Amino acid sequence: MILEHQIDAIAAALRRLSEHDPRTILAMATGTGKTFTGSEVIAEWFRRLEAEAEELYVLWITDRRNLVKQGESEIRTHQPHLPVFVEMGSRRTNWIAHRKQLGFFDKKPQRRTVIVGTVQSIANRLEHLPRPTLIIIDEAHQDCTNAEYDKIYKHYAGIPRLG
Repeated sequence: MILEHQIDAIAAALRRLSEHDPRTILAMATGTGKTFTGSEVIAEWFRRLEAEAEELYVLWITDRRNLVKQGESEIRTHQPHLPVFVEMGSRRTNWIAHRKQLGFFDKKPQRRTVIVGTVQSIANRLEHLPRPTLIIIDEAHQDCTNAEYDKIYKHYAGIPRLG
């Protein structure tokens, strides 16, 4: 069940993103459902952009393995229609095989995918990942002292970020 504070947070985040605010912060207290709220933002983001692109990707980045697993689990639970792939350590996605599996080469429209990964793995695989339409940073307060986040932000310059 979605709670009123989550509805308000989703609406505020999407409003800021639609106003082209490149760096939007979503501040919620511990235990209030930030990961769930983020998964709802992703679903609505895809709905809003579905007419604009055949392929849409959201990149969910965090600094710890347990938060990758939490993000993957929450997104799979609350958005079961969305493919979720993990880029962490030895877990890698074969993007050509993924595209064939989902019919990208058959020109079937409206493909959406979420990529969840550690900042270290994402930063080391930038050349192999598809370009996202949104970047979500879990535990965004960690990004101010980490050069790997800067590398990702420079590579994906102009892509809106929600932290």
